[in-house]
Amino acid sequence: MRYDVEIFSDSLSLVDFLCLKFKLWSRQSIEDHGSFSMALSGGSTPFPFYSRLSQMGMEVEWDKTFFFMVDERFVPPGHKDHNFTNI
Repeated sequence: MRYDVEIFSDSLSLVDFLCLKFKLWSRQSIEDHGSFSMALSGGSTPFPFYSRLSQMGMEVEWDKTFFFMVDERFVPPGHKDHNFTNI
């Protein structure tokens, strides 16, 4: 099995790459299946990516895109570390 490894000079380059991939994957999925689903990880690490996604406007068919929040931790609603606190 072959794996591609990407190395980025900084976190903004990584976010740019992820947004490009997001657009490509979502367009292909919508074309093939009529919708696109993605699991969003908790924690603070992906926030720059999520922030950029929120700025993509009409570049994405949001009405056919579905997000699911996932986290390996159980944090009750209202707790300061709960993912919805950061939305």
